[in-house]
Amino acid sequence: MSETQPTASDRAAALEEIREIESSHGFIKELEIEFEQPTPPHDDAHLQATMPYHEEYANPASGGVLHGGIAAAVLDSVMGLSLIVALEGEERAHGPTMSLTTNYLAPIREPIVAHATVRSTASRSAVIEGEIYGRESGECLATAQGVWRVFAPDERET
Repeated sequence: MSETQPTASDRAAALEEIREIESSHGFIKELEIEFEQPTPPHDDAHLQATMPYHEEYANPASGGVLHGGIAAAVLDSVMGLSLIVALEGEERAHGPTMSLTTNYLAPIREPIVAHATVRSTASRSAVIEGEIYGRESGECLATAQGVWRVFAPDERET
């Protein structure tokens, strides 16, 4: 469980901001990543994302296994944007990824659901965990742990 649990109104405001990013960000649109409120059994997460399986993003000669860079990009996206939910109502703002470690547990050959949970926030950074599950199988396919920059109001880069 995260130390920062957003209220329902905080989550709604954050999801509105995330949907604006979703509709305008070229990479997110290209991959067809959609962000939503987490659903059980992962409703304690801060943010959830879904992505359809794209055969054109499979590794060549891999039997249709999604390229690991695409899986890492989905995790990076959902984990980074989860900070918007966790920091909603605060004056601090989310920043870029400082480090990301991805662990691939099984080949990805199906649509995915990714979850992100902000585990802790300090004055200048946040620790976030993420997982990818197969939307059809329910199997955990990848996990990630990372650190994100958090900006104070007066230091946010434009």
